[in-house]
Amino acid sequence: MCRIKQKTFKEPSDLHTLVDEPLVIHQRRGQNKAKELAIFVHGLGGVRYGRKPTWGHLPALVFTTFPKLHIGMYSYRTLFRRFIFWKSVRLEDEAVVLGGLLRNLSQYDSFLLFGHSMGGLLCKGVIAYLLKSGQEELVRKIRALCLLATPQLGSLRVPRILAWTAKDFWVLKAHGSYVTEQVEFFRNRICCELSPSFDERLHIPCWALLGREDFLVDALGAGIGLKAEQKMLVRGSHWSIVKPESVDSDSFLFIRSCLTHSLSDSGPIVSNHECSPAKLQDLPIINELGNREFGEPVSDLGLMQKWWHVNHAVFAVIHRVTIAPGVRKDRTAGYFCVIPLKGDVVKRLRNGLITGAQIPAEFVTVPHEKPEAFYIGGVAGIDFSARGSAVEHLLRHLRTLDPSRPITVLTRPVTRDGLRIAKAFSMVPVRGSGGLGEVYEGNLAELTK
Repeated sequence: MCRIKQKTFKEPSDLHTLVDEPLVIHQRRGQNKAKELAIFVHGLGGVRYGRKPTWGHLPALVFTTFPKLHIGMYSYRTLFRRFIFWKSVRLEDEAVVLGGLLRNLSQYDSFLLFGHSMGGLLCKGVIAYLLKSGQEELVRKIRALCLLATPQLGSLRVPRILAWTAKDFWVLKAHGSYVTEQVEFFRNRICCELSPSFDERLHIPCWALLGREDFLVDALGAGIGLKAEQKMLVRGSHWSIVKPESVDSDSFLFIRSCLTHSLSDSGPIVSNHECSPAKLQDLPIINELGNREFGEPVSDLGLMQKWWHVNHAVFAVIHRVTIAPGVRKDRTAGYFCVIPLKGDVVKRLRNGLITGAQIPAEFVTVPHEKPEAFYIGGVAGIDFSARGSAVEHLLRHLRTLDPSRPITVLTRPVTRDGLRIAKAFSMVPVRGSGGLGEVYEGNLAELTK
């Protein structure tokens, strides 16, 4: 990574020293505190600098129009530059490289990604890689994705030209596995609209610029999944639309609107999990979620309601709360169940005569009554994040219980995750060697250390 301080945007004078430098950041002289970085990623056979750069005057126009924005110029090997095969990598591996650079740029609060042609596929690949590798907070810093003549469904023409260039051919193949996987991933994990959807998908506003005379990328593939307000068709070829001549060029006006929207001070979108005792109206949702998550039916809804009427604290619900400017969205994302027990039902559970789903309501203790044991029932969430939050809040709940006397905690894991959690907290099988569907027990004081 290289940083250049300039008063106006200019190409570096020592280009030969930057050949193997993946990212060059243009900063304004005397202004080092910019919090946003726009990164331009060229496409097939493209170059960031030189006699015929991919971007023309575009980076300079952006640099001048948005004085608080730093400009990053990304470069990687494609097409003829792949002849140096020992320095050439697959596009999926290039996404890992760019993702690592974003992680190291912690001084920036947000990133705006601009990808031309295959560079747009690389930008999408970075987002997919970061999410799949558990780096969700870094993905949240990506505030815009602008796809410029990007073949999101591949290209029907490029493969014939590049049949000998295996790595590029495989990526750009029409309806190939790489582009198909990207489309499906974005559909399921990313909300690309200008406004957030308030579901579990992350929000990254996306735009697409299309060329009227683009014979490499069709308009359908370039704008797939985006509404009309998020894409624009301008006169120009596959290469000319990313080389606006002035601030009045149609393509630059579109890009400027994308940046203006992304950099507006509308405030961040914040999403977190909150836990609270379940209300009676939450029980049908909890019942449905439990039946969907576990490999066997959970307690009958009527029995769950009886437990709740005896003790309102039996169920706790996890809410995913998403807050955007002027809007708050609350969604049930998970739950956990802890049943305080009395009487000989503990012995019946340990002996396998009944399961937790069959505990009679008369053996549930009322609030402030000292239980003889606790039974941990379902712990579930709509996704990995919600399940993790449910486990975290379950432990917090257990720590609020009275550990002054030895109290047994029982559970019967029916999923691999549940079994792993039981073992992680040193719970042991009541009978035999244990396993799925077997009762485990532990001590409350030990569990809450």
